[in-house]
Amino acid sequence: MFVRLATRDDLLLLFEWANDPLVRANSFTGEPITFPVHREWFRRAAGDPDCLLLIVLEGGGAPIGQARFNRVSAAEADISIALAAEWRGRGIGAQAIAVTTAEASVKLKLRKVHAFVKPGNEPSQRAFLRAGYESLGPTTQHGHEAVHLVRVC
Repeated sequence: MFVRLATRDDLLLLFEWANDPLVRANSFTGEPITFPVHREWFRRAAGDPDCLLLIVLEGGGAPIGQARFNRVSAAEADISIALAAEWRGRGIGAQAIAVTTAEASVKLKLRKVHAFVKPGNEPSQRAFLRAGYESLGPTTQHGHEAVHLVRVC
């Protein structure tokens, strides 16, 4: 498993992954995303030096997921990650989180990465814990209950 920066060629793939029903259900903003809104979001994210958008690739080079890191302070960022539906349930989430966190810590010069996961999303919570994140317990994120996890880089 390895990662690369997202490019404009990934726009449609990211749109499809973002609108996957399970991704929408586990998001803090659950409504479907329209393509014009997605295209504008991608344009802003790609040009933002405080945002790192990575594509996760399996060993043969096929894209299997994405991770986004948004800087929240000089040395800290929030992570958002999603795997393609056909790659879920295979026990690779922790590896995808670990690989992307390592890449982001170098590229963004991070000391801490924060994850916020819905309380009912136990598979994601377990994956973050297996990837070296520590649970800080319940919190609120975007007006929703969440579990706050953090990893020191």
